[in-house]
Amino acid sequence: MRMHRWLWTDRGLRVLLTLMITVLNVIHVTAAHDHATKDGQVAGEPGASAVQSASILPVGHSVGVDAVAFAPDGTLIASGNVDNLVRLWQTETGKVWRTLTGHSSGVTSVAFSPDGRLVASGSWDGTVRLWQVQSGATLHTLVGHDNLVSSVAFAPDGVLVASGSGDKTVRLWQVQTGEALRTLTDHQSGIDAVAFAPDGKMLASASWDKTIRLWDVHTGAVLRTLAGHRSGATAVAFSPDGALVASGSRDNTVRLWNVETATAVHTLAGHTGRVSSVAFSPDGKHLVSGSRDNTARLWEVATGTTVRTLTGPKGGVTSLAFSPDGKAIASGSEDNTVWLWDAQSGMVLRTLASAGGDARRRVLAQR
Repeated sequence: MRMHRWLWTDRGLRVLLTLMITVLNVIHVTAAHDHATKDGQVAGEPGASAVQSASILPVGHSVGVDAVAFAPDGTLIASGNVDNLVRLWQTETGKVWRTLTGHSSGVTSVAFSPDGRLVASGSWDGTVRLWQVQSGATLHTLVGHDNLVSSVAFAPDGVLVASGSGDKTVRLWQVQTGEALRTLTDHQSGIDAVAFAPDGKMLASASWDKTIRLWDVHTGAVLRTLAGHRSGATAVAFSPDGALVASGSRDNTVRLWNVETATAVHTLAGHTGRVSSVAFSPDGKHLVSGSRDNTARLWEVATGTTVRTLTGPKGGVTSLAFSPDGKAIASGSEDNTVWLWDAQSGMVLRTLASAGGDARRRVLAQR
């Protein structure tokens, strides 16, 4: 009876309302986390507050780390996720060096400029932000997409940045001015990943329409369409020599494609969950893929065989990057951490986390 009376007090009603919102947020985050429904349409609009929060902010990031990238000199790792933040970590110490704030919704992708002075980030809020690494200030906020920005990539010369979106388009932006240069439209569904060729003349995009498009950066024309995946394409990367494209898919496979002939060279099977990320080693001899099966796999490019399986994360591996020297692999995971692996042995070098249990409890108490 006393509990019943308490529930109808102002404080009791506020607590009940907070609990209801928290439960709805967790449900929405779970539904929205894969970005798309089974027919390839976007599950939620960017900027929706419901996708920004879960009940407890975990170590490092909330609700998993969706994006990782190495700085060109290897000294920093950028990461981002649905806590709306981009974090810059010191590779050597595993400590947070700088936190970049400004997005109004979750961060889906990050990339360093070739000279290491800028970081680009894409977000559920539909924008791309260009940040100055040394100051942490926003250089430009790129506005134009009508849905979440799922992927960002700098051109090799640093003049352009590309963004892929749930609005089915790829946009090319001028880094210096922040102005939109060109919009690429041909995909039939949302885009999950973009990557520039090493010479900067071609751009690849992976889409939920099951295809990978190769675009002429100068004209915006489609040069080739790579088709063969049985489900949406979720990841894409060029080999260092530009001769191959690797793609990951919700069909649990990785495909290696010959760029000139647009034919599949190898289909890499072994993952038991959708493939979320792919990355070539700097020498082009190996490829690493991350999957929602909680593992990353290292493959030999020439033969398409598995070299080793990297295990440890307690959640799906959402993003991957090789260090510039090829000796380490960084992975973002749904277990809320960034993992750093030794590429040769597969041993875990360190796990990057920015807050302990006491900090999490303080955050929870403030919510």
